[in-house]
Amino acid sequence: MKRIIRRNKLAFIVLFFFISIGFAYLTRTLGNSGSNFLKSNEWDIHFENIKKLSYSVEATSPAIIDDTGLNISFSTTFNVPGDKYAFYVDVVNDGTIPGMIELVTTSGIPEEYSDVLSMSVLNLDDSEVKKHQLIDAGDSTKLLVIVTYNDDITEDDLIDSDTSLDLSVSIEVIQADNNAVAGPMNLYKTVAFAWKEDGSKDSTVAGEGIFRHTSTKDNSFPVYYYSRNLSKNFEDNVIFGGFCWRIIRTTDTGGVKMIYNGTPVDNKCESIDRGFDNISFNNSTGAFTYHGYMYGESLNDSIQDLDYSLSLFTSLPFSGSLYFGTGVELVNFEYKLVDPVLLTKDNIDQILSTHKYTLNSSSNPNTSHQYYYVVQGIQDSRLFAYYTQKPGYFYYSDSITYNNGRFSLVSPSMFRYTDWSSNKEELIGKYVSYNDNSIYYINSVSDFNVSGISVGKIHYFGTSYEYENGIYTLTGDVKKITTMSDRSVFNNHKFLCLNSDASCDSLGFIYELADSSIKYIILNNGNDINGTLDRIFANVNNSIVKQFVDNWYSSNLIDYTKYIEDTPYCNDRKIISTNFTTTGPMNINTSFAFNNRISNNTFSFSCKKKDAFTVTETDTGNGALTYPIGLVTADELELSGGIGSDYSPLFTGYEFWTMTPYYRRYNSGRAFNIIQGDGYSSSYTGYYGSSYVKPVISVNSNLIVVNGDGTGSNPYQLFYLD
Repeated sequence: MKRIIRRNKLAFIVLFFFISIGFAYLTRTLGNSGSNFLKSNEWDIHFENIKKLSYSVEATSPAIIDDTGLNISFSTTFNVPGDKYAFYVDVVNDGTIPGMIELVTTSGIPEEYSDVLSMSVLNLDDSEVKKHQLIDAGDSTKLLVIVTYNDDITEDDLIDSDTSLDLSVSIEVIQADNNAVAGPMNLYKTVAFAWKEDGSKDSTVAGEGIFRHTSTKDNSFPVYYYSRNLSKNFEDNVIFGGFCWRIIRTTDTGGVKMIYNGTPVDNKCESIDRGFDNISFNNSTGAFTYHGYMYGESLNDSIQDLDYSLSLFTSLPFSGSLYFGTGVELVNFEYKLVDPVLLTKDNIDQILSTHKYTLNSSSNPNTSHQYYYVVQGIQDSRLFAYYTQKPGYFYYSDSITYNNGRFSLVSPSMFRYTDWSSNKEELIGKYVSYNDNSIYYINSVSDFNVSGISVGKIHYFGTSYEYENGIYTLTGDVKKITTMSDRSVFNNHKFLCLNSDASCDSLGFIYELADSSIKYIILNNGNDINGTLDRIFANVNNSIVKQFVDNWYSSNLIDYTKYIEDTPYCNDRKIISTNFTTTGPMNINTSFAFNNRISNNTFSFSCKKKDAFTVTETDTGNGALTYPIGLVTADELELSGGIGSDYSPLFTGYEFWTMTPYYRRYNSGRAFNIIQGDGYSSSYTGYYGSSYVKPVISVNSNLIVVNGDGTGSNPYQLFYLD
């Protein structure tokens, strides 16, 4: 039995090592015939990118590639058994002809040192290089070269310190044929290979299987995505960093985007994880600012009601019978009907002509503390009357004045409620002062109310403006608007002075309309709408969901950062509706870019730089992230098979946040709409509230698959390249 050597006895050798690529003759004729030779075909396979491993000894002359790219040479010294010199190197096929490794041979180790020295060329997962291992055109494979002074030796096996050896390795590459086999692949290549096996399908919409996004097919790294598939055991499961993930798609830099899917159980990822903490995306239901994964200033905006419906009368239920009288009298502090009669709605003519008074009772005509005067007939089994313990009149006028901060009627006339049914139409176009001394401009009347606008909210609106010396002045077509009845006027008249004049120090810009009100941004100090939006969408503050994702990353994945690529995460806040233009139709909702893409069934992986969140600023990334992590986009969910589809590989049965804003819904409480993955329907209306969080990362091309087939029971496991 061999005795393990004590490490305090040293041996010294100088090792010269040489590695080269040799090329066999091409085994197939290129082209169909001698007269149809494919001159564009090129054979170019060579070495690139040497990287020494951390456990390797320092070389006397570090490994370098010569000018031809076909040879590597280095020299090193081994001092003690157990020393190793090791490096990675890429074998790159920059030609158009696929190649395969035919033979790997080593030489130079004398027989007497065969148990003492070893050298090998391996794949990254330490597996043997396969015969006919493919190096496809435009592709590469990374090999591990190791020379080892073995430590499982006896003292007698030690190499003399003055020993010098010349060693060599030769890798023979030939043109690939049908015998070619795939070697270890990184996750990107694994997905690409699965795409080929699935039928090499191209599309820009969801389908069934694995697709290459049509718009990227000519890229160096085409984007592949997993789409709707009826199989519940989809081959998109990965274990990375101690967690389960599901593949969303690849990136155009050779990475793979994955979404969190819980913790492995016995190295399996067979469950569907709903995500983390049911939390809010942000902390406001209505503020326009908070559509951002990051955001800037709060929007200085306001809502202004331009139409008021003012109920003047009490609505009395009248489906059965009530007592009515021709008048009332006060007896012992109780009202009593004069000439009381029990009437039904069939007697409406009698009620409106003679018996207009009621105590709103079907049992006692004599004992009420209040009575009503009927002004209008039955509508939906109801009568309209005024409560006569309040003044039964108001004042109206053709014009108003404004003095000392107060509006007043000019030469007012009295209008009695008892005249309502016959004279109410004359109020249209008049200014009316009610019991609370508020003044309204009346646009219309009905059987029981008036519609109008408070005179304090009557503004001038313009198609444009000028700014000088701290004052905004409306220009172009300037109108005094008193109603929302002609909504189309706001398509062009989007600027208003926030007083009762056409010049002001605070200007409003209308960006949304409801049925009876406008919503506008307040501009001051010469600011315009474009500058306001820039400040709103500045990436300064972290959303609630980003804070959660960042904290989770720092606690769980920070040590894996070198394996995670810094790819963009899109929070596409591009506004596509004309609400934020100076002309164009005004809508209740402000729509973002995804609104168009879902309507046209076309989806994208890109967005403008400000909304493309990355850690490092580049031509296509904003550099605003703290860590390389984000959320899925609505486009990615759609391409996976649909937000609400249980056929989607990303289906959870629960809502979870994406980074994609859809629209801001002004006319209801659902004023903040980020698309959510809703497992129950294909709705995109989302709502402000709480949803689950499923972080997304993108692993880089330095990770290779060493085990697994991607199913939940046997997920891909990755080798971490040092």
